[in-house]
Amino acid sequence: MYVDQPKAWMYKVPKDMSAKLNTLVEPMTTATRAVERAFAPGGPAYSEGFGPAKSVLIQGAGAIGTLAADAAKISGA
Repeated sequence: MYVDQPKAWMYKVPKDMSAKLNTLVEPMTTATRAVERAFAPGGPAYSEGFGPAKSVLIQGAGAIGTLAADAAKISGA
């Protein structure tokens, strides 16, 4: 069964949130989603995938790459 996906997600940010922090919300959600998806077993072997004490390779040192490295480190990489 096919379920329609929403076209966009919108959230109202708190008024007291700083502009600097506000600019990191979208890149951080992208980075944490990538790390979250890496926890799933990879194919074809189910023993693959990210987990505690495993190494990761992140290509790109931009905002999303840097935040993904931080998220992976917090997650145990």
